[in-house]
Amino acid sequence: MLIETKRGSWDMKVAVVDFSPYPVVLGKDWAGLTQQVAQAGEAVREPFHKQKWVMGARVVRNQSQGYSWGRRESTRGPSMNWKPVIRWAPLSDKAHIPTRAYDGAAGYDLYAAQEQVVPAQNRALINTDIQVSSPPGSYLRIAPRSGLALRHAIDVAAGVVDPDYRGNLAVLLVNQSNTDYKICPGDRIAQMICERIWHPKLTKYKELPDTQRGGKGFGSSDKGQAGESQPPGKGKQTEQDQTLREEIKSLREELEKLKAGQNQASPQIITPETATGGTNSRPRYVGEA
Repeated sequence: MLIETKRGSWDMKVAVVDFSPYPVVLGKDWAGLTQQVAQAGEAVREPFHKQKWVMGARVVRNQSQGYSWGRRESTRGPSMNWKPVIRWAPLSDKAHIPTRAYDGAAGYDLYAAQEQVVPAQNRALINTDIQVSSPPGSYLRIAPRSGLALRHAIDVAAGVVDPDYRGNLAVLLVNQSNTDYKICPGDRIAQMICERIWHPKLTKYKELPDTQRGGKGFGSSDKGQAGESQPPGKGKQTEQDQTLREEIKSLREELEKLKAGQNQASPQIITPETATGGTNSRPRYVGEA
């Protein structure tokens, strides 16, 4: 690897370890020790580019004390102490800075900048008159406040704020109660939470590998006993068997109904032998006197 600085340039042999998410460059001769012999009681003095560095620690050989390790000082400056920051800007004199009730709170409270009524069983869009910008690699999610949800049945819909959005931050409130709810300027209406986000690329496949769950969706985990499992790839066959068993059960029920109907419709003949034990009486039907 060619290193170029104001003092000159030189080639440096490095070892690269393929770690995720980024490869790690260990440095020149990272596994070895200097072959130069130090003077008595003094450490080896070498140019910076010839010194030994192992994962940020310098290796120095000393005749009397052996090998010593010294931590390499950071040259990156303030960036090592970087902390995520949510930037915001007011759009009017009615805007309020988002606040947290406690130091450990997950979200920042958002304040209404207008007076508006959220009708019963309906929704309304409330402006906050602020712009926000999330830290790199994150987005902002608008969540309901627990007090409004408990006492007034006020919920929040459509709560994703994209990192590149720079418009007026608005909150879509949903009133699930049977009475109107009035919003006044300065009221806390929702909370803003910063969450990490990935931007993966999409790759198309003809089909995806089967799993133990398969295509089971809503309520599928409520069926059957806890702990039941089936081998991978048997999801489709199990569903077909269940469908077949239900069809057979339905056919049996219809057959029983047909038999019961035929027994009620056809009269039962009682012969003289079974009715009176004699041979001269005529046959009688059920219901005759």
